[in-house]
Amino acid sequence: MAGGQGFILTCKTMIKPDDSTITQNFQVEIITPTHIGGAGENHWRKDIDFVIRDSRIWILDFVKLSKDVTPEKLSRVLVNGNSMSPLLDGKKLEPLTIKSFPSTAGPSNDIRRHTCGGFDGRPYIPGSSLKGSVSSILLKYFSKLNHISGNSSIVKNTLGDFENSVMRFFQFTDVHFEDTFLTSTKIFNLHKNNDQIWEGGWKHGINKTNLVFNSSGFTTMYESLIVGSKGGLTVSFKKKSIEQLYLGSRRNTQIKTPPSHTAPWLTSFSFTKFCKMINEHTLDFLGKEIKFFEKYTFDENTARLLEDLKEMRQKIKNLDTSKECILRMAAGSGFHSITGDWQYDKSDTAYFQNIGVWTDRDLKSKLCKRNDIGKQKYKSRKLAFEKDSNGQWKFLPMGFVKLTMVSLEDLLKAENERLAKEIFKKEEMIRLEAEAKAAAEALRLAESEAKKPNLFEGKLKVGAEIDAEIVVSGKPNIMKIFVNGQLEEQIPMIGYLSPEPVGKVAIVSVHRMGKDGKIKEVKYKKFK
Repeated sequence: MAGGQGFILTCKTMIKPDDSTITQNFQVEIITPTHIGGAGENHWRKDIDFVIRDSRIWILDFVKLSKDVTPEKLSRVLVNGNSMSPLLDGKKLEPLTIKSFPSTAGPSNDIRRHTCGGFDGRPYIPGSSLKGSVSSILLKYFSKLNHISGNSSIVKNTLGDFENSVMRFFQFTDVHFEDTFLTSTKIFNLHKNNDQIWEGGWKHGINKTNLVFNSSGFTTMYESLIVGSKGGLTVSFKKKSIEQLYLGSRRNTQIKTPPSHTAPWLTSFSFTKFCKMINEHTLDFLGKEIKFFEKYTFDENTARLLEDLKEMRQKIKNLDTSKECILRMAAGSGFHSITGDWQYDKSDTAYFQNIGVWTDRDLKSKLCKRNDIGKQKYKSRKLAFEKDSNGQWKFLPMGFVKLTMVSLEDLLKAENERLAKEIFKKEEMIRLEAEAKAAAEALRLAESEAKKPNLFEGKLKVGAEIDAEIVVSGKPNIMKIFVNGQLEEQIPMIGYLSPEPVGKVAIVSVHRMGKDGKIKEVKYKKFK
């Protein structure tokens, strides 16, 4: 590495699982904007955590701010919830911020911040989030395969509980990425038109849905992982533990194993089967979403969205399903994706033809509250939006990520390339900072040199401009003039009434000369 910094990751530096565990490394690629956030108190608040200036959103760094703004003023703003903007008037924002994002339209309120590592600040997908997404897919897979009906105990009956859960045998590492961007989202919502027929529209507020898209009003802005960015993932499966567990349960009935219907899949587990299952689930999900939008598309915007969904479906069909898969997860993925959609089979036309209402059956299954009965359900979709290269609005369903099997060597190679880029970036920043400091110092010296008085070398006459230095502050200021033969003399300066500090240099003009050819009085022109 340059400058002797950093290190090379090798297979020996990676922690390997024991022989009872099979592992697979994946490259994770962000297909559509993906956001995983934390608690609300970690959101960036408008005019407190960020400000908007010059078509950019600036995320403030309070450590840097505390060196530029008095602690009393900062505390007053934070305690009272006032705007930071007045404290930043006339200041350059770049030195006072963590980062900035381009934005043609700022958020109306908070920005939902993406989860970042406390050590290096890099955004990441927690392994638990991926595990949760796979859990939902397995829930649908096993409940459908074994005809398990939906009720409040479906997760326990299908996947097991804490002590015997199928998911206890899976481990997912966190997936780290380099950077984020900001994406705005809008809600596509079903509402009843004047004929009391359900139709699609854009939600602009509570009970405010119409057919006209507006990029502002009732939008949510997310800090999201950049589309196309990639990270490394390792998935581990305790296959040997499963085999030993089932073997032991034959001798000891007290040993808790996962539900019996999961045994064939678990004992014959392979990551190829894993990828195939995920792709089948995502294709099933996309097929129903496509039918939903085919029924409720009403303008050019939603028509383009429908085509993009069809392209996504085709993209999955074109995958090498033995080692590639696409799943949906995280913010904006919606009810059908979060739950695994076990309530609806792809043959259930109610999913897209008649969204339906909450029923007594849903109440008994603890899917809704009593006052929800009779209300429309699952009728909205949160969509990321942006302008495409043609200036048209483009809408993207959030949270699609692609997993591709890779070797450990490929994963390490990618990580070493990232480390090399990171080191180069840091060294480049150090170099640029050093150059900036050197340039600033050179400018300071040049400005300081320019302020020094210079000896007059021309022909003396009334009106000639010369350099002079204040030696006695007063009314008038008494000057030392830089003219050969008069360096020791003190000459009054007219035309400037206020006393100035001794040592200050001014440019003056010769106002009066004596018969001896010497300067008797000078007049103020400007300070150097």
